[in-house]
Amino acid sequence: MVYGIYMINLLSSWTVAGTPEGTGTSIFSSYGIGAEAGIPIQNSSHFRLLLVLNGEYLKQRVQLKYLPSTGGTSLLDLNVPSYLVGVGIRPEVWLGDSYALSIFAGYQYGLVQKWNVGAETAFMDNVLAAGKLLNPTSGSEVSAQFGGIFVAAALKLHFQ
Repeated sequence: MVYGIYMINLLSSWTVAGTPEGTGTSIFSSYGIGAEAGIPIQNSSHFRLLLVLNGEYLKQRVQLKYLPSTGGTSLLDLNVPSYLVGVGIRPEVWLGDSYALSIFAGYQYGLVQKWNVGAETAFMDNVLAAGKLLNPTSGSEVSAQFGGIFVAAALKLHFQ
């Protein structure tokens, strides 16, 4: 099965206790494609349990907005590609001949990638160049790795 993915975290807030103090917001979004293959463990006329192996390519994006207590606004747009491989179980309950309620529960491992800055910007008293995000202290590229336990529910339409 091949599928499309779109996820969004509408709004998160955070605070800075350093100098200058301030508050900020972040918006996280992700989209991509995936593929999975399932091996039936149990199969009946209205229920099936699958052992699932999957792989996904996702484009992750974070938009940060920082409001220092001294005034002004700093914006930062970060992105990173993610490559995930996973294994899990997928129970499916058939609702008629064409629809199935499906729940996936499993673990996905993400390969380590590097964050990218969308455009040159000044953020929290640092000027960040477009391209790879660099740690302002060490000068090394900042890594990103997504993965972990994943649970998703879907109503699937099967074409026969």
